[in-house]
Amino acid sequence: MENLNLEVNINSSDDSNPVVKKILDDALLEKEKILKDAEDKRKEIINLAKKKKEDLLKDALKASVEKQKKSYELELSNALAQINNEILMHKIKIIESLIAKAKEKIKTKNLNDYLNYIEKTIKVLDLKDPGYLIGKEERAITDEFIQKIRPMKKLDTTPNFIEGIRIIDGKKEYFFSIDTLINNKIDYIKIKLAEFLFA
Repeated sequence: MENLNLEVNINSSDDSNPVVKKILDDALLEKEKILKDAEDKRKEIINLAKKKKEDLLKDALKASVEKQKKSYELELSNALAQINNEILMHKIKIIESLIAKAKEKIKTKNLNDYLNYIEKTIKVLDLKDPGYLIGKEERAITDEFIQKIRPMKKLDTTPNFIEGIRIIDGKKEYFFSIDTLINNKIDYIKIKLAEFLFA
């Protein structure tokens, strides 16, 4: 076989040579392809970066909104608790005021009810040899009233209470007053007043 030695004279200024032209055309196509791929890759990276930036901003905004929402809900909850507490305190003051007025009304206008209560209570007590003391400022209960219910001796000691009557029978001691009458039922009275006023 014969060896053919082809020498190709490649001269860059020689565009007429078909081999050079083919190589240059291929190189140009490859260059354009590489540039297009690089441009596509650049756009893809930019788009991914933009999407990542948007996602990060959305997540940051969402986290910020959630944090603000939780903060708002906490502040709202605290404000509502404080308002409810103030309302409750106001309701308690109203109830206590009504109870104080009821006590005063019993002392001044409904003395018969109060005296009937004292009379019925003393009559059902199993007393042997009782003595009694009347409060320093008691206006409704008198010595005559007690003696009508049941004869008993008035004790010589000075009472250490303001209103009501204390009956002492041996080791047993009983105390009755408008305050004790109401205070014995105070929880029931408060519940009923609250139901009536605020239900």
